[in-house]
Amino acid sequence: MFDRIRVTLTPGKDVIDAGAIQLVPGDFSSRSMGWTGIAPTNLDGVASAETVAPRSPAATAGVKPGDVLRSVDGIDLGGLGFRAIYYFLM
Repeated sequence: MFDRIRVTLTPGKDVIDAGAIQLVPGDFSSRSMGWTGIAPTNLDGVASAETVAPRSPAATAGVKPGDVLRSVDGIDLGGLGFRAIYYFLM
């Protein structure tokens, strides 16, 4: 599986440290499919809601684009990429 973590590039710097990428065991085929309505992102190690679908469970709960996602079921989302965050939101 591929994943992505977005980082901010500092003007004038030739090299950036993207940090460590955490690997989390999981199997998409064994997860029951749920839907929160959150399209997650990770920018500079901070997981957040990039978009929130209107009338979704997340929108009904008051989640807004840009809200920080700290954890799901006790799993820290900070160092995880998009796909791993999405996996835990299902």
